[in-house]
Amino acid sequence: MWESDGTEVTGQQFWLDQNVRNWPGNRIAYISSGNQWSWVLINDTGIERPFMCQISKEYVFKITHVLRGFDYGLDENDPEQVPRGPKFTVLPTDSIFDARSQNRYVRMNCDADGNPRPTYSWVVTRQLETKPINTSDPSITLTNGILTINEPTDSLHNGVYYCIASNSFGSIRTHGVQLSFGYLNDFPKSKREPIITGTHVGARIECIPPKTNYDNLVYSWYKNTPTNWIRQDIKWHTFVSADSVLYFQYVSKDDEGNYTCFVTTTQLGMEGKSSMPIQLKVTESAASTQDPIIVNGFPKAFPKSPLVGNEVKLECIAYATDFNRLTYTWSRPDGQFMPSGYRFQNDDQRVLVLSNIKLYDSGIYRCTASSQTGRADTKDVNLVVESAPYFTIPLEDQHKDLGSTVEWFCMSYGIPSVTNEWFINGTLLEYVKMPPDLKNRYSVSGNKLMISNITYRHAGMYQCSATNSHGTSFSSAQLRILAFAPSFKKNPVQPNVFGLLDGNVTMLCSPEASPPANKEWFKDGMALNPGTDPTSRIRMLPNGNLFIRQISSEDKGNYSCTAQNSYGTASSSGRLLVLPQFTIHQPPRDTVVLVNQTAFFHCEAAYNPAIDITYDWYHNSYKIMFIKVRNLGNTVHVFKEPYYERGTGIYRGSLYIYNVQFFHAGDYWCVVKSTTQSVRAKGLLVVEGPPGEPAGVLGSNVGPTNLTLTWWPGPDNGQKTTMFVVEALNTAEGFWRRVKIESRDTFVQNVMVSTIVDGLNPYTEYKFRVFGVNIYGEGVPSKNSPLYRTSQAPPVIYPLGLKGGGGKVGTLNITWEQVPLSSWNAEKGKVGYIVHWKRYDMNDDQWAKTNITDPMITKLVVLIGPQNFYMLYNLRIQFFNPMGVGPMSPQVNAMSAEDLPTGVPISVRAVYANATAITVEWLPVANTREVMRGVLLGYRINYWVDKEEDEQMGLFRIIRNNTDNGLIIALRENTDYMINVQAVNTAGNGPKSENYRTKTLRAAPKEAPQQVTVSMIDEQSVQLHWRGVYTTIEEEPLEGYIVRYWRRGENIYVAKNVDAGKQIRYILSGLEQYVQYELRVYGYSRGGDGLQSSPTLEFIIGDKAQILQDSPDKQYIVSGLGYIPFIPSECSLLLPKLFHNLFIIAVTFLLRLMLIS
Repeated sequence: MWESDGTEVTGQQFWLDQNVRNWPGNRIAYISSGNQWSWVLINDTGIERPFMCQISKEYVFKITHVLRGFDYGLDENDPEQVPRGPKFTVLPTDSIFDARSQNRYVRMNCDADGNPRPTYSWVVTRQLETKPINTSDPSITLTNGILTINEPTDSLHNGVYYCIASNSFGSIRTHGVQLSFGYLNDFPKSKREPIITGTHVGARIECIPPKTNYDNLVYSWYKNTPTNWIRQDIKWHTFVSADSVLYFQYVSKDDEGNYTCFVTTTQLGMEGKSSMPIQLKVTESAASTQDPIIVNGFPKAFPKSPLVGNEVKLECIAYATDFNRLTYTWSRPDGQFMPSGYRFQNDDQRVLVLSNIKLYDSGIYRCTASSQTGRADTKDVNLVVESAPYFTIPLEDQHKDLGSTVEWFCMSYGIPSVTNEWFINGTLLEYVKMPPDLKNRYSVSGNKLMISNITYRHAGMYQCSATNSHGTSFSSAQLRILAFAPSFKKNPVQPNVFGLLDGNVTMLCSPEASPPANKEWFKDGMALNPGTDPTSRIRMLPNGNLFIRQISSEDKGNYSCTAQNSYGTASSSGRLLVLPQFTIHQPPRDTVVLVNQTAFFHCEAAYNPAIDITYDWYHNSYKIMFIKVRNLGNTVHVFKEPYYERGTGIYRGSLYIYNVQFFHAGDYWCVVKSTTQSVRAKGLLVVEGPPGEPAGVLGSNVGPTNLTLTWWPGPDNGQKTTMFVVEALNTAEGFWRRVKIESRDTFVQNVMVSTIVDGLNPYTEYKFRVFGVNIYGEGVPSKNSPLYRTSQAPPVIYPLGLKGGGGKVGTLNITWEQVPLSSWNAEKGKVGYIVHWKRYDMNDDQWAKTNITDPMITKLVVLIGPQNFYMLYNLRIQFFNPMGVGPMSPQVNAMSAEDLPTGVPISVRAVYANATAITVEWLPVANTREVMRGVLLGYRINYWVDKEEDEQMGLFRIIRNNTDNGLIIALRENTDYMINVQAVNTAGNGPKSENYRTKTLRAAPKEAPQQVTVSMIDEQSVQLHWRGVYTTIEEEPLEGYIVRYWRRGENIYVAKNVDAGKQIRYILSGLEQYVQYELRVYGYSRGGDGLQSSPTLEFIIGDKAQILQDSPDKQYIVSGLGYIPFIPSECSLLLPKLFHNLFIIAVTFLLRLMLIS
């Protein structure tokens, strides 16, 4: 039973039901309602109630129950070797076999612990008949607990399977697992009716998926072709729901097409089924504004009724004509926090993902869809989390005396509620089928099983099942029957027991015995005859232990305990030693620490090392729990206290407090305990830091640009507050900004502070908050004030970004930036713009103006007549509201819309560039207002193949700027083309010139020079030689050769090109020694450059007669004193590799001999 401090305790799974949280009372009691333990609220009636799992060590003797394990009564201490019945460690799961899978088998696995090692069998329920599996079936293999079915078939193997584990102590069974055969039917082949909708409205296309028995279907959509998948990250106005439907926030003409739904599963991977195409027809309709409307049925939860541990997706989609993305936000209107670990599937936040859902995550979730104009729609979904059966308290093994009574409680829970059944050795306990001699000994009442006057026939394995619509769970335990004489072999009386002078001591007498033994104590060989009255100084406790209080030195001596039952007698002895008491000789000291730093309290006791002591710490009256354990369902969570940590080593009694907060201030008690004594000492922790949170922030005397703000100062936290900072949140802006700093020499606590906040925007909603500042920095902000709206006032700004230009001829387009809501200074619907304009040559009294009453409009189109094309205009703008008109903007100049050019390029002709390119030349048009009727952007060259294409089939190229020529490329060789030219401005293209016929040149050389060789002239020059190229009638005549060379490692684009004329020899000079060059040769003509020689020639010039490198596909230059002939690599290429290497070695040797001579 715990006493409440008034804080709301959340989490539905702890309470009996939702209603008990409203019961009167200030204490929480833990009660059983039959099949579950839950919390309720009760009044403090002063009645003493039992504690759960807590008792003072002083009264530990009151616990007379001895915990018995499987080793109780046995000589075996190794827990792995102790005989015991089977317990499952691995449970099988449902399986779906897909005939298309590469795995041609199904495997179901169960494993159990036990000694002797369990054996396994499987049974199957098929067509309401349960029988063992047919192990003679060649497709079935049973290996330990693993059942493998090869090439399973629906007719023979579909069913519910159970695994049974057995050894000499009994049998247990698993829950049933379903083996089914997966199917995903085809979509109907009938044609679907088209979906007809208008533009600017929301729409949906139903998938209507085929029947299947797979879970976790995955839906995708594509448009027209399977390569054009609907990707929501690109087409953000689309959304594919987990219910298979494709939604459109709004529809445009671009969305028209045939849509196909594709469905698959995680088991099938990329395989799946496709629907027949569904046509979406979009008709043009007048644009209208639709505020966000969340689609009916949304938000939706998938799965609809999730189980504890599932991943849940909450989807939200809204229709709207806002061509910007809607903003989706999620909240919990009941004041609950979002579940831990929640995330969003995408940046648009349309899908809220809740991982590893818990029962207390049930409740209302709210989705809000908002447009950029501030319009929004909100809808809720009630998430109901259910649970498969689980055991709040599993069955425990029982080791009972022969002839005693056994009780088991099946403490299970689930949503929906569960039903329980009992099993003995894997068989359902059916009262009517019991033998007469056992029937009267069994009793089942609710979730309780009781067996009276037990015999050895009752020993075995017992299970309780819990079942609801989500499945069945089992909890297993073994019943072991005992009868043997007392034994002190495992638990002898402690040889040396230490007691403190004037303290208390308990000497334990804990023999194993069945039935429990009667006990007698002796001191120094004489019967002690201790009393049993609680006032006795020496007394024997109900559990047989010996308790001595107010120990004196005369109590020391040898003590013996004798135990006897109907099967025999045993005895054990130990010595009592009396020691002096211990004290705290280094108590914790008072400490001052800054917030967020670390505090340290040292505590050390002086004591006899023979005594075991422990250190506990208390903050005020609450014990500090350094490790916390939480049991949630079948999962145990262990948490480490984030702020507190014990010391280690010589500081094991000390306390560290990390990241100290203000709530850590107070008394810290160090409590040192032994089994017989407890002493304590305290230290005070004072936490200093920035000022605490101010309270009661309120406004009054609200005007257009100011108000009076008052608040109560928070605690100074050790140093006086020197100033308060006032922050305001303008709801139109959505962020906090500082608006006032209130500084004084002294702020008195419990005395209200008042200040006037200026500089606010008229007719704007504000929230305010305040925080204090001292020498330690800024404190925690206060809670937000109520919302205040300032009074209306005339505008004080003019619209920014005023400009003009563009549009259709005869119009003046004027645009500006929208005045932000925070600057309207008045309510919406009564504000707008006054736009002024005049032609530049008009007088100041000839300004025209127009009032625009929609503040969202930022464009005005003025009809000025086609005669005023590309004319200079003056523009001004103002903003108005019901209180008046704002200031006039500075005057800006803008040009009216352009008209099509009237000038025509003349003297168009073509100049050959090469076989595939032509330079077109012309005389430019006059760049004047009258001729160009706007800004000359450039010229458009239109060209097409003569007599094969018409002008409509031709191509064009835009040449920017005012020029008299342009290059067109990628033409066909030796082909007739027609060409004309147009002037271009922003309004379009001017009249075309006369057509000009031209013909491209014949092709460039199609052959590459062959057999390029290089020989040495001197230390800076080489002579090149190659076999020339020949041109055909389809090619332009050869005009010469280009030698292209560059350093190895350089880009070919920086190579040097040398014109060698029409000769096939050329001396290349100006080369450097020890530089590796690369070289290629090609021919050229009027048709362009021909193919380059290949492979690339590589060479190096050295200063001595030596081969610098050796490669059969490269040529290298060597040099020395006198003439050294060059040996081209073509020769070596004719030899086999072995002879080639010998050839190179021989040449090298001869060169060196020549150098020596």
